[in-house]
Amino acid sequence: MIPLRILHVVDLGAAAPDRAGLRSLLPWLEAQGHAIATVAIGPQGDTAGCEPCLGRRTGWWPWWWHGRREAIAAAGTWGADLVHAHGENAVQPAIELARGIAAQLVADPGSLAEAATQRLLRDPQIAAVLVPGEAHRSTLLADARLPRDRVVVVPAGIDGLVPPPRQVDGGLVVGARLRRRDDVRVLVAAIASLRASGLAVSAVVSLPPSLDGDDLDGMHIVAADAVLAACDVLVELCLADLPMRHVVDALAAGRPVVAVAGGLLPELVQDGRSGTLIQPGDVQALVGALRQLASCDQRSSQASCALQSARRHDIAIVGDALLGVYRAAIGGTSAGGATTWKRLTTERLRRRTSNRQRPQVPS
Repeated sequence: MIPLRILHVVDLGAAAPDRAGLRSLLPWLEAQGHAIATVAIGPQGDTAGCEPCLGRRTGWWPWWWHGRREAIAAAGTWGADLVHAHGENAVQPAIELARGIAAQLVADPGSLAEAATQRLLRDPQIAAVLVPGEAHRSTLLADARLPRDRVVVVPAGIDGLVPPPRQVDGGLVVGARLRRRDDVRVLVAAIASLRASGLAVSAVVSLPPSLDGDDLDGMHIVAADAVLAACDVLVELCLADLPMRHVVDALAAGRPVVAVAGGLLPELVQDGRSGTLIQPGDVQALVGALRQLASCDQRSSQASCALQSARRHDIAIVGDALLGVYRAAIGGTSAGGATTWKRLTTERLRRRTSNRQRPQVPS
């Protein structure tokens, strides 16, 4: 295979710290012999470990008058074959870059996209739009009216590093990312009910800056972008239009997931196997699911299924599908006709005997 030179335009505000997604994709592409570089969109901060960084946008005017021209010149000198936009805020700058260097563009808005972004996704410079699941694809086709062969399902890939087993202390440690006040209420009520029944349970909760932790008495509050894989079980109560990379991260770490039945989550979590699906706002269902997972045997069984489920997100499988989209875009053919992730998972999972999980090396 001929190596590619891929320029990634990364919205730092949408770049999650989870291993699923960019943090697995970029090292994997380099390991396959492809060259990568980035243009960072956002303030000074982590660029997901990708070098070189050819430019940075910290505001509209600096980008428009100065940063954009520098980035286009640097990208042209670097010799990118293709531009890949990650995040909604990265789409417009990526279109300008791709047009400036006469390269094809693959866009991953990371969500179902705002109306303004949906209009951008119809730009002829974009050869393919990536979405994390079939529900996202159907919605985007209906709302943005994109050609069917330009919208391709390529979910988050992960290069599995199983964390060391947590020392069992007789209690259940619940991890949760809460984005709405209603989700805080549901989790607080569920934890209180479990404690009242005599179960030793604690919670590690990440909150966005817009929420305070006043109601989370007795729970450990961490930053909104903290990784929660060290907990026993992940709780996801949000139906937000997000790729849910942290759910893939938890599954690949062998953590069962209790999630609401909606959006992309039923595609990720196998109800009764790798986790439990509940209805939004149902406190009693959440209590019942967590009480079941307090049993070590039940948790061990679902942890095994979680690892099996995460195999479909192996970066080797997802990366191969993405390379098919890249090559189709560069060749001017339909991205929908490239080797899809669904075909690859069906074919390769028959042959695979390992999920590529390996013990984490202590630092």
